[in-house]
Amino acid sequence: PYTRRTRGSSEKCRRIVLETHGFSNTLGRLCLKCEQCGVVIEAMRAQDWDAEHRKTHAENGEDTPDNLFPMCTACH
Repeated sequence: PYTRRTRGSSEKCRRIVLETHGFSNTLGRLCLKCEQCGVVIEAMRAQDWDAEHRKTHAENGEDTPDNLFPMCTACH
């Protein structure tokens, strides 16, 4: 039921972002809002977005809802 893996975002991270940041648009489609530019992205268009970390794994960041956010590929 979730989008496929693209550009390094793990399925787990994408699922967390969808569950935390997803909302339905006026047509009932699951959407996300890019945290950087604010563009609304249809979540099922996997090639259009990535799950990003506020604090990276190298900085001991975790795959948690408060550390993950959606970013469109144009901003990524």
